[in-house]
Amino acid sequence: MGNGTGHAVGGVPNRYAGTYQITYRDEADNLLSQSDLEIEPYDGWVDLTWSSGGEVLFRGVGTETAAGLIAGFRRVAD
Repeated sequence: MGNGTGHAVGGVPNRYAGTYQITYRDEADNLLSQSDLEIEPYDGWVDLTWSSGGEVLFRGVGTETAAGLIAGFRRVAD
């Protein structure tokens, strides 16, 4: 679908768990989307939920490693 960047604001220092405001831009710096990301720890994993305006857009799971957070996610069906 192309390349771009995501910028996260929020969360808790030195932890992935928390609430973030995410802005995604394409390679030409055009705004693609803005959403909230909630990362919640759960039994050795983290649950990820992207939402906007109270609507859940994506759900995922991840795990923390020495290299960072590894995650997979999918769009929530309409």
